[in-house]
Amino acid sequence: MPGKRNLVNAHILLQCADSNHDGMCVELRDSLLEKFGDVDKATTVQQTMGEGDFCVSATAKINPKKLQSFENALLLLHANKEKNSKVQDVRVYIEV
Repeated sequence: MPGKRNLVNAHILLQCADSNHDGMCVELRDSLLEKFGDVDKATTVQQTMGEGDFCVSATAKINPKKLQSFENALLLLHANKEKNSKVQDVRVYIEV
């Protein structure tokens, strides 16, 4: 079908800048849902030992050709500038 966007499922992990994860995770989740229309669902998750300290998990439908710009936009996400609630790290995995 001409003009159809080729979207794929993306799995997103965000790490907030608060090492204690004291409320900032919820603010980032809410801000992600509010500011990114491509995001279908987002939730806070329990941090586990391992690669990174990610506290927000989400899914979205994105154009795989725009993956890098999507990741860059996620890195600039702020929930509350007064509290410096920002994203520390981002991982986006796409289904192929």
